[in-house]
Amino acid sequence: MTNRTHSDGFPELFRSSQWAQVQSRYDLTSRQLHVLRLLCRGMNNESMADELGICMPTVRSHLRSVYAKLDHGDRVGVILELVHGSDRK
Repeated sequence: MTNRTHSDGFPELFRSSQWAQVQSRYDLTSRQLHVLRLLCRGMNNESMADELGICMPTVRSHLRSVYAKLDHGDRVGVILELVHGSDRK
């Protein structure tokens, strides 16, 4: 992990190259990856919708897809999978 901070003050969990590996490992679309990165920065659904210029049901749809692909049902599980998943696989 890195100590990089995004322009909004939230820390970045990974470098860009690491996010590309996450996208490939979990077969995420570009939009799903963007939603995942926002989730990892601590954004709520409403903030994600504003940031992406999409409606709340679309954010929820992307989150459901991310949860399914990472095989976890909530935000904490997804983040734990990202941080520790490679240790278990």
